[in-house]
This record gives sequence, structure tokens and C-alpha cells, in this order.
Amino acid sequence: MNKKKKLGIFLAVTLVLILIVIGVLFWWQNEEDKKKQIADIKSHYSETVVLLEDANLYTKENDKYQEVCKISKDMVLHLKSQNIESTNDTYFAIEETPYYLYYKNVQGCDTQESPKSPYLVFNENIITKANAILLQDDQEKIILPEGASLKIMEKGDENYTILFQNQMFKISKESVQETQEVINTEEEELTNIPVLHYDLIDAENLKRQLTELQELGYTSISWSDLLRWQQGVIRFNNKKVLLLFNTLDKERKSILEEANAQGVTISETGKINWVHKNERMPKDGTNAFTYKMSANTTKEELKSILDGTVEPIAEESILATQVPVLNYHFFYNGEEGNFCRETICLDNRKFEQHLQYLKDNGFTTLTMEEYRAWMYDETNLPQKSVLITVDDGAMGTSAINGNILIPALEKYDLKATLFLITAWWDLANYQSENLDVESHGYDIHVSATCDGTSKAKALCLSKDELVTDLNKSIEILGTKKAFCYPFYAYNNTVISATQESGFALGFAGGGYKSTRQSNKYAIPRYPIYDSITLEQFIRMVN
Repeated sequence: MNKKKKLGIFLAVTLVLILIVIGVLFWWQNEEDKKKQIADIKSHYSETVVLLEDANLYTKENDKYQEVCKISKDMVLHLKSQNIESTNDTYFAIEETPYYLYYKNVQGCDTQESPKSPYLVFNENIITKANAILLQDDQEKIILPEGASLKIMEKGDENYTILFQNQMFKISKESVQETQEVINTEEEELTNIPVLHYDLIDAENLKRQLTELQELGYTSISWSDLLRWQQGVIRFNNKKVLLLFNTLDKERKSILEEANAQGVTISETGKINWVHKNERMPKDGTNAFTYKMSANTTKEELKSILDGTVEPIAEESILATQVPVLNYHFFYNGEEGNFCRETICLDNRKFEQHLQYLKDNGFTTLTMEEYRAWMYDETNLPQKSVLITVDDGAMGTSAINGNILIPALEKYDLKATLFLITAWWDLANYQSENLDVESHGYDIHVSATCDGTSKAKALCLSKDELVTDLNKSIEILGTKKAFCYPFYAYNNTVISATQESGFALGFAGGGYKSTRQSNKYAIPRYPIYDSITLEQFIRMVN
């Protein structure tokens, strides 16, 4: 074989080898690129992902992905389990939906437990129109195509609340094509509810009974949710109760909050005519029945109530038909040797004795708004209700003149209303969550002479002069729920000026209980004198 032929063979073999090496290298590089792409795809996948940007949702037809709708940045979604083995696995299937996401639009995030809804899903789904918008916090989150089927959680007047990916969204009824009956749950629906009424319960027994409720599988609902349930807006399972209280102080509110429980007071339920009956309240609200609870109610008794096996009792109203209004003036610290010679002064020890009695016996001390609403037949109150009023703003009522009233109210967490002479005392000195401040006039709490007689100045002024004074006090206080007549003195002119100034109520003296039939501009009060005994006080409030 000549040299030329040998060289040709050598070059040919060499070329083939080079081509083989290049082919192998190309194949190897391609495989490495595939591995990197698959690794990249896998790095975006997780059981729970978050949208990195506004993105499209896709459906899959004939192995092709078609854009059908949109979804917003930062949405958290749950994906179907998926084995990523090919560079073609670039779309992730969204759990419980026919939709897919492109992998580069998402990244994995920590699995987030969607908050469990307190409501029972309806056995009904909505079917969307094209471009149906799902909202959260009034922000557009998802735009769905026609025909999407979504579970209904709430039926509002203009919107549905639906479930998508176990998250709740609102959708306008205008975006709904129709609703369809389906079986979303076979859980038993609530058709009547046990209302547990607490006249008086101490903190420890309230904690115990809340724990026992949870152990028996029951949760409490809010008053607003009860109304929505009655209206058919939401559904509940049959393990719900309503906790009804005469009053809720800060300690008991805190106990409810710690137990993740809800409670409502009688005054917050408006015009519901609650009665003890030891029967459930029907959904239609025709009978506002309650169960009579106490601090001594055992777990076994509680179970009987919830099971509906407790014996009914004769109907017994739990609502107030009259309310005592107490009228204090001045306070002094007898323990420190202070004294006051006026009969309307009260030793702080007696005042605290009164507050302690009200606290220990489950009285509801009213805000002025609660009392006003009751007088105007807008709400009901529990039987043991009392309105505490304090006149003037003088000795012992603020930090600058003795500091007895507000610390005592805050100590027992009770409410009162101060009628302040606004020209004499600065409103800033009477600030407390436990104290309302209403008008005792601007500068008419003095005597004057008219018709040859010394009398309360208010009786000597014209209606226009009175209105001018009262408006000055209103401007300072920012409220006109109630006016208290200086020296309990009033006549038709004073009442007319009170009404023209916009006051809803006028308070006087009298020494007997108020009722809804009382003249709203001559509400009677019990003046509290230094000689009062605890027995006399108890008779006033009971």
C-alpha cells in the first residue's frame, strides 16, 4: 500500500473519530443541558407555590396548553403531586382544578394551612361566565373562564363567597352564569341553636365551661353570624352555640378571646325578647329561647343542654322593665382623714361598697348610649341593669380634685356617666373608657333672682339664653345624648330648650326607678346621700 493511500485511510479514520468525539460531546452537553433544565423545573416545583408575577392559567387539550385566564402575583396555590422527568414537564397542575401554571411563574414556599372556615359549605356551586373576577380584600386576584365550577360558602345580596384552592374569594353575581346543586358535604346542618345565658359567672368557672364546650366538640358563634345564619347567608354544622351575657367586663372578654370563643350581651342583640325556657332557639327566630346557666353548671348538665335532653321550664323573661338611675355628687377619702360637710358627699369606702355589690351580683352598669337606646325602645337590657350618674365634676371626680371616681370605676370595671359643668372644669381631666361625660350646662349651675325669688338660674333664663348656654357645652363635649338639670330644677321652658338643643334625654331627681314610660325629659334618679346604708342601696337597685 503506497504512502498516499495509507495517509488517506489515516485521515479518514481520524475524521471519523473526531466526528464521534464531537457527537459524544454534543450528546453529553445536550444531556447536561436537559439535566440542568429538569433541575431548574424541579427547583420551581413544590406542593405549595407562590406566584412571582401576574401570570396566565392554562388548560390542557390534546397535549397542548392553552391560555384561558389570569392570576395575580403573590397568590399562594397548592399543586398536584407531579414527577418531573422530562424537559417537557414545564406546566404544573393546580390541585382540585383543571388549570396549569408555567413553571417559571412560580417558586416553592412553605406549606400554608388555609384558615378553616367556621361555616358549612353549601351543597351548591356557581358556574362562572367568561372572564369572571375573583376578589380578595377588594383586589382582583383571579380571572376565570366560562364554566368554572366553584363551591359556595356565603350568599350575599350582590356577591357570593366561594372556595378556590381552599381560599375564600368574592365574586359578583353578575359574573355567575348559574348555580347547580351538588353534594359538597354530608355534614349535618344547624337548624336550631342552644343559647346559653349567663346572668353571673366568675372567671374560673367561665374558663372551665368554655373548655368543656370545646371538649364536647362545640364552638360559639358571633351575634352577627347568627343573624346571617338566620337570613340564609351562611350555614353552620350542628355543633354551634350562642353565648349570651348580661354584661361582659374586660376580664371575661379576655377569657373569651383566649379560648377563641365569642360572646354577646343582651343590649347588643337589640330588640330580641329573650326568655328562659331551656329549649333551643329556632332558625326563624320566632322564639328567643335560652338555657339558664350558672357558675355551678356541670359538664354533665352542659352535655344534656347541648343534646336537648334537659327538661324545659315555664317561660321566664330575663329583660329589664325598669332601670334605677343612681345620682352621686362628691367623693372624699375618709381613710386619709378627709371629710365633707355636705350631705351629698360620700366616703370613698361607701362608694366602693356599692360598686363591689353591683360587681358581685352581676349587675350591668350602663353606658349612656345603652340607656338612651333602651328608653327609645331600640334595644333591650338585662333585668339587673343600673345607670350610675355623677353630677358637676367637683370633689373626688378627677385627678385634680381628689381622684376617687375614675380609679374606682376602673378597679371594678364598671361604667358611669358624669354630668360636667363645662365652664368650671376641663373635660381633659375626665378621660376613661369607663366614664361617659354628658352636659350639666355651660355656666348655669348657680342661683339667680327672678320674680322676686332666689332660684336655679335655669328657671330665670329665656329659652334662647338656655339654648345658647347648652350649645356651648355641646361644642365642648361633642355629645348631646343627655342633659342633667342643675339643682334638679326644670320647667316647660327648660325642657323646650333641652329638646331644641338636640338632647335625647333630660335627667332630674325623684327617688324612684325609670321605665320606658317615664318622661324622657324628666327622668327620675335616686340621689345618694352620706347617710345611705348598704341595705338602702340594695333596695334601690333591686
